[in-house]
Amino acid sequence: MSDFRLLASYWTIAGDAVPLRPGLSEVSPFPLYDRIEAASAAGFVGMGFSFQDLEASLERYGLKNIAERLDASGIVDVEVEMLGDWFADGDARIESDRVRDVLLDAAEAFGARHLKCGGPPHPVDDAQLAERFAELCDVAAATGLNVAIEPMPFTTVATPADGLALVNAAGRANGGLCIDIWHVARSGTPYGDVARLPADRVFAVELNDAARDPVGDLLDDTLDRRLPCGQGDLDVRAFVEAVRRAGFQGPFGVEIISSAHRTLPLDEAARLAFETTAHVIRKSNGE
Repeated sequence: MSDFRLLASYWTIAGDAVPLRPGLSEVSPFPLYDRIEAASAAGFVGMGFSFQDLEASLERYGLKNIAERLDASGIVDVEVEMLGDWFADGDARIESDRVRDVLLDAAEAFGARHLKCGGPPHPVDDAQLAERFAELCDVAAATGLNVAIEPMPFTTVATPADGLALVNAAGRANGGLCIDIWHVARSGTPYGDVARLPADRVFAVELNDAARDPVGDLLDDTLDRRLPCGQGDLDVRAFVEAVRRAGFQGPFGVEIISSAHRTLPLDEAARLAFETTAHVIRKSNGE
């Protein structure tokens, strides 16, 4: 039996749903129970939940029923995402807190590993940002949940080094990083820097692939042109080895967000994501 576990990130099996595009739905056209079944059948032991789809699924199925279905299907690694505006003020912060509370309730019911959040798209005072991140971690700690901030090159927390500086400034044991190979590559961060990240601060790792150079701006590239592992120009195997040198033990999230992947039938999308990622990890294991 291979010594790895894979988690299907929300967008990997969401079908024709798109994040961060005004006017377009982030709710999957595939019913949640079908996605759970497809993920489990493909070999995943984890999956992700995104807020808008989670709200729709809660209305349809209820929290307790979803938790029972996950357990019955062998889905044991769960993440919830993607919290924004936790650093904001006014109406944006009020809405962010509402989203946070829904995500935390689900996380507690599902036994989730972490809550993912993103950094500001615009400059925020470093001390204020650290204070707000610490506040978020404290709220999450009440339910025993970790908070993983995902450095992204189109935000002010652009690199793993930026994320680690924020986490250290916040000083909360349940605050850490989600490290995505796409964002690492597009930020120009060497894998050697990833290998030196402290193990107790790397809460999540996400795998995918990409062309050597971005097409268009970084946001469009990340939303429309990610590739399954081994089908692009990134050295996914070397990245896996780097995060393992950092002490990360899994599970590995698989996050493929692309216009091509969105068109695939659910079972095919899940199978392709699992098999291509598993192949790369088995190579890194020497299998």
